[in-house]
Amino acid sequence: MKLLGMRFLSSLAPRDRRAILIGAGALLAMLLAYWVLMPWVAHWMTCRDQIETAQGELAGLQARTAEYLHRRAMLIQRHGPGLARPLDDVQTVNVNSVKALPDVSKAAGVQLQTILPQPGKPVKEFTGVCAVPFQVKANCSLPQLAQCLDALRGSETLIVVEQVNAVGNDKRPGQLEVTLVLSVLARQTKAGT
Repeated sequence: MKLLGMRFLSSLAPRDRRAILIGAGALLAMLLAYWVLMPWVAHWMTCRDQIETAQGELAGLQARTAEYLHRRAMLIQRHGPGLARPLDDVQTVNVNSVKALPDVSKAAGVQLQTILPQPGKPVKEFTGVCAVPFQVKANCSLPQLAQCLDALRGSETLIVVEQVNAVGNDKRPGQLEVTLVLSVLARQTKAGT
């Protein structure tokens, strides 16, 4: 076959031979451009567009992450370091809270009389989270109550003050009989609370 092509080319005039070789070269260049260069350029442009899209998405994620971290830091500053901790299960919350509440109140000078754990209730806004309430009764003065509430905010556990009832103590002037309903958020177990 090669021999046949060589005979055919040698039988042509030099001018015709040159025209055929130039035409074959141009055809080869067009085929290379169509089969190799064009797909490579298309792939390169697609990759470039994907990179630009990914960079835009990354910038959006970075902005949302910065906003989240800023809000988280503000919430921790406002509600105390307990907000940064992961939630414990209900049993752990019951045990730890009964131990921690007297320590927190004692640091504020509040004398606790009773701590009554109550059944947990699901928090509708957050799936898998329940609030474990505690009814706490104590005797203290108004400044001590304020110190105790501030100490609760700064505790290692996120303690939500749901209700405060304070009544003057007839037997001890300047003292209040205080009933607090405090809730601690807990991870709801599969079986409920």
